[in-house]
Amino acid sequence: MTGKLLTVLLFFTCLTAQSQDLRKHRWEDRIVLLISDSLDSDTLKQQLQLFQQAEKALKERKIVVYQISSSRVKKGINKSSADSNGDLYKRYKKSDAPFEVVLIGLDGGVKLRKERIVKPPELFELIDRMPMRRAEMYKGESP
Repeated sequence: MTGKLLTVLLFFTCLTAQSQDLRKHRWEDRIVLLISDSLDSDTLKQQLQLFQQAEKALKERKIVVYQISSSRVKKGINKSSADSNGDLYKRYKKSDAPFEVVLIGLDGGVKLRKERIVKPPELFELIDRMPMRRAEMYKGESP
């Protein structure tokens, strides 16, 4: 009986660890999830290119970008290694659209969901209206 209980507990611990991958960012970073059918899609590449051009503004707003497909996850907007983890895809993919952009605020709540490329000024305008961002700007906080 103890062996079975231990196996079940281990299974749920591993499952919880995967699903809590983004929890480490709570109250520290805003998260943008770029969810695509493929990490090689043209739409994803176009979105990344726009973000690369606005990299300084992303950092000022404490934005961490994740590139997510059903089988792989990459952190960052530049070339980075991919982990195999479909958990984030299953959790945040909400439509049949081949591409989605999801903004998660400092509190862990979804603040924006679009099924198209989001230009950085649109994203920054939304973030800059948020009370916590206004407080950061007032205090002069920047990474």
